[in-house]
Amino acid sequence: MNKYFLFLLFTIFSTSLLAQSGFRLGFQGGVSNASIDQGGDLVGGPGLDMEDFSTIGLVVTRSWNEKWEMTSGLSYSAATHIITPAPGLDLNKRFEEFSMVSIPVLASYSFLPFAFVTGGPIFDFQLGSSDYLSQSGIGYQLGLGGKYQVDRFRFAFIPNFKRHGAIQYESTSRKRNVMELGLNLEVTYQIR
Repeated sequence: MNKYFLFLLFTIFSTSLLAQSGFRLGFQGGVSNASIDQGGDLVGGPGLDMEDFSTIGLVVTRSWNEKWEMTSGLSYSAATHIITPAPGLDLNKRFEEFSMVSIPVLASYSFLPFAFVTGGPIFDFQLGSSDYLSQSGIGYQLGLGGKYQVDRFRFAFIPNFKRHGAIQYESTSRKRNVMELGLNLEVTYQIR
């Protein structure tokens, strides 16, 4: 059901943007140093960490004027989730594949012709299940980026911070959030 809702939401948003001017479509990719916020000190619990966090996706942008624009899209993120047993237990580390699909809804403000700030909510849908993580929910992203325009192509480099699952879609007994500090590269083409 979540997959159909995700596709429907993206289709509606993309179709409404196509009918307007100032529209760009493109691709984005990024890498992040991700960590897991466990919401306080856990004594005697397992160690949780993330490794090799990367993201790829489609980007849809609508410019309102020279300063403001709205960006959305659909991105896929993957990483390795590392679970280290609690101290004193004679168990091996466990590795799980972690993946999720996200729909960011970001506003950007250009304070210089080549620089901008961006931020907004991210709607996350975790793929698969995990004993320790549940990231399906609403998170947020904040970033400061640089951009360079060549004809109808725009290249953007965006250092950013993301916190996933800050508000969960379903109530969970364990509150752990994946946080990213990363770099995204966007390449978009101006349609109109």
